[in-house]
Amino acid sequence: MFRSAGFETAAHEIIIHPMAPTWRALVDKVSNRSDSFLSRLPDEEFRDGLSAFRAYAETADPTETITEYVDLFVFRPPRH
Repeated sequence: MFRSAGFETAAHEIIIHPMAPTWRALVDKVSNRSDSFLSRLPDEEFRDGLSAFRAYAETADPTETITEYVDLFVFRPPRH
């Protein structure tokens, strides 16, 4: 899509982003329901999912930092 608009890829890097220090902390974050995807779930489905997530967090390694991989792209604008 960007190339068809004339942009060139200048760089691409995968960034390891720490989401939460533990699974329990991530459950606390998710429970706020501030993510746009989570806010669209019906209340009952969200409660059920959060309950299952809490149960998992209770058994997870308490020293594990929760991370996600994020693609970082840098583009050069079209040359005219």
